[in-house]
Amino acid sequence: MKIRFVFILMLVISTVNSSAQVSSKEVMVQKIFSVFHDKDEAGYVRLFPDAAGTRYFLMEILRRQADADTTNAAFADLLNQITDSSLKDEYLSDFHRYMKKGEKNGVDWSKTVFVSYSADSVMSTNPEFPFPELSGKIYFKSGGVDYFMSFREVLWFKDKGWYGMDISRVDKKENEAKVPDEEDEDSLN
Repeated sequence: MKIRFVFILMLVISTVNSSAQVSSKEVMVQKIFSVFHDKDEAGYVRLFPDAAGTRYFLMEILRRQADADTTNAAFADLLNQITDSSLKDEYLSDFHRYMKKGEKNGVDWSKTVFVSYSADSVMSTNPEFPFPELSGKIYFKSGGVDYFMSFREVLWFKDKGWYGMDISRVDKKENEAKVPDEEDEDSLN
């Protein structure tokens, strides 16, 4: 009886986690746009791995580094500090910053309309994250004005799908060619 319960519990957990994974870059781009359009905090959080997935990905990264020591107590403490609630707080803080950035530039998120996107996936140039990385721009309209959202750091984890993201810029399309003020874009305030 206990074995059946554990099996059913594992099946439910894997089903919940698999619904969050995205294997198509087109679907991932649509999900990124949708969470902002819908102001969907829970949907935004699901774009990222949960605590167990994050710990798994950290271990994968460290296994690829020759001098990494995954047996020391400091590393174990670091892994134990990664909880679903701490990750959720961090993700939502970013989500609200990105929302405010768009609003500051005139975006009414609930009235946005997806237009198109451009995206490229390449192997990450960061040696600490040797995974394919998706980056690009989402083009959309809000109140009849053309906008774009630049995203990056959407990572592909083998057999898991696309996860995560960083929004580096939300601006009017007419400003796309302009080099933004570095301080303004880094803070996204």
